[in-house]
Amino acid sequence: MERYLTYRDYSYLINLITDDLGKAHVSPHGLHTLYLLAENSIKYDSNNIPCNIVTLNSEIILVSEKMQKQLVRIVLPMNLNGKNDISVYSPIGIACLGKREKDFVYIKHKNCHQKLQIEKILFQPEKEKVYYL
Repeated sequence: MERYLTYRDYSYLINLITDDLGKAHVSPHGLHTLYLLAENSIKYDSNNIPCNIVTLNSEIILVSEKMQKQLVRIVLPMNLNGKNDISVYSPIGIACLGKREKDFVYIKHKNCHQKLQIEKILFQPEKEKVYYL
């Protein structure tokens, strides 16, 4: 399934991956997966990306198969501030970034798999013209 990124998010991700290569606290598999996502995504200028795409700093509602809802904001690891912030390095962050509203994402945690739906994008910086986030 295709992924979509802004050129700005792509640049942030590539710089982050480059800086974190070989660091013990970062999973090599996660870095590789994020790199492939970034490289193989369809890129947009920030003011042209569709408003139904999850970009960095987007706030979204995820719904589980049991209809449990979770509010998350996908951020760079150094921007983890609030209780709803999820790092782009996390399985949820990697699964959601670049996906569309209403898409299903599949998360693999150690020994279990979880299917979530991106129910709604509550906030996308590009839609709101907040390019400094």
